Amino acid sequence: ILDPQWITDLLASIITTKQNFVRDGILKHSDLPFIWRFDAALHAKLLRLLERFEVSFQLPEEDRTLIPCLLPDARPEFDTLWSS
Repeated sequence: ILDPQWITDLLASIITTKQNFVRDGILKHSDLPFIWRFDAALHAKLLRLLERFEVSFQLPEEDRTLIPCLLPDARPEFDTLWSS
């Protein structure tokens, strides 16, 4: 990485974005083109870098990522988690 400030700003953009792309700590990968406006092939590599620094965690569903620092303050009700 030739410009460490660029990569820092790029990775921080997930957390500090003005739009609400991360809802309840969950980032949908389909929203990444609206946050990072460049080649989509680079998105997976940047997500892995966020995981490497433990800023995010891949969820079992391959199209979603958990951002723990953006989880809501209140604990969700269990009924909403397992409702059918």
